[in-house]
Amino acid sequence: ASGAVDIVVTNPDGTGTSSGGYRYFEAPAATSIDTASGSTAGGDFVTISGTDFAHADVQDSRWIDVSFGGSSGTVWLVSPTSVTVATPANSAGTVDVVVTTPGGSSTLANAFTHVTPAPAPSSGGGGGGSSSSSSSSSSESDAGGGGGGLNEITTIAPAASGAPGSVIALAGWGLSTTRGVYFNDYPAASWKVVSDSHVEVVVPDIPPGVYVIHDVLAPEVGRASFWEGFHVLPRSAATPVTGTPPALGTTPGTAPAAPSTSSAADLVGFRPNSSALSASTRTKLTRMTKKLGSGEATGTVLVFSDKRGTAKSKKVARARAKNVVSFLRSQGVEGEIRTIMEKGSTRTLRKSAVVRLSTDPGASTVTTGERVNSLIVRYAKGVSPTQNGAVRGSADVTGGLGTGMTLGPNLGLRMYRVDFASPVTLAQADRAAAQMMTDKGVQFAEPDRIVRATITAN
Repeated sequence: ASGAVDIVVTNPDGTGTSSGGYRYFEAPAATSIDTASGSTAGGDFVTISGTDFAHADVQDSRWIDVSFGGSSGTVWLVSPTSVTVATPANSAGTVDVVVTTPGGSSTLANAFTHVTPAPAPSSGGGGGGSSSSSSSSSSESDAGGGGGGLNEITTIAPAASGAPGSVIALAGWGLSTTRGVYFNDYPAASWKVVSDSHVEVVVPDIPPGVYVIHDVLAPEVGRASFWEGFHVLPRSAATPVTGTPPALGTTPGTAPAAPSTSSAADLVGFRPNSSALSASTRTKLTRMTKKLGSGEATGTVLVFSDKRGTAKSKKVARARAKNVVSFLRSQGVEGEIRTIMEKGSTRTLRKSAVVRLSTDPGASTVTTGERVNSLIVRYAKGVSPTQNGAVRGSADVTGGLGTGMTLGPNLGLRMYRVDFASPVTLAQADRAAAQMMTDKGVQFAEPDRIVRATITAN
């Protein structure tokens, strides 16, 4: 039978026992591979399904090998029925895929084809990676890099989630000049460049939550970022969760709140006392307009003065808003773009602007008869947007407005739309936003000046 057994040694002097000192393995049975082809350069990630890849109680990647035409790939054991593999370099052609454990081997005949890749583009344009939205240290001086898709993280294996200490692989291209890997602002203490398309990283010991991973490349290149987010699990979590990382506030393994496809939001940064748009800010704004297709998109630009609202800081904030709007216009945004100024409660906000675009058909200009349906709320790093089954911060909202608040779409970078139970006046929405910000987990809250309902007065 499969499993661990004791080893007992007996001689005239007595008996010695090694508890669980030897393991029997069933022969593995590979049944399918999710990807049928990849580059001759290797580094493609495939998942093989089957049975008896490991014991249920102990799962160790060292006990399994997966070869492609006789060349072994880099293996991450996901479960007794699933293994993820980074393919090895190989000559062009179709090969067998063989899964081997101490219990035996199983072959998927002619299951994978190595294909010679097309030449990489010779030049890339401007722009590229940018800093995490939650960065407390400005990265606006970083080179753009990554223009034209020459430097990009496309996938994380074996999954976009894992506990501190687990090993993950960043897959993409243009990663050979890696100088460091960061989870938001937290550096990974251990990482290794395997190839231009593969960097292995040990997840740092950081609080649970969703983080953007930044691969800092050579200064002349910039950085590559995985904007979809990596979910750091509690240290006690034994195995990674497969699939898309859960949104903040969800249980690992449950369906995440997918970012909205009709709206986009981002936090863009500026140098202190400067209104100039950096390369990374232009890249973020360009990414937003491309996501929505610009055109008739409408928008809101929220800028921040200093805590006292001095005239000098307001002048800088207005110039920032003007430059953001001008750039959005140059990218083809034709709809109304509103600008709002508030006092910055944190150092990060005082050197930032929040930009939101929407192609929602319900978006419209503000008239005196309109009411507000929602707030835009950004939660602090590592904080769940829900608490005790309710929207975080809603318990602080008075006048019955907090009752029935629901969490709307994930707009990305820890920003969510929070919906009222029914439309409220702009003054009520302003008050509710201010009350939500008394919760330490709420970084800012602002009435959604895009999603509105028109109320006809009787």
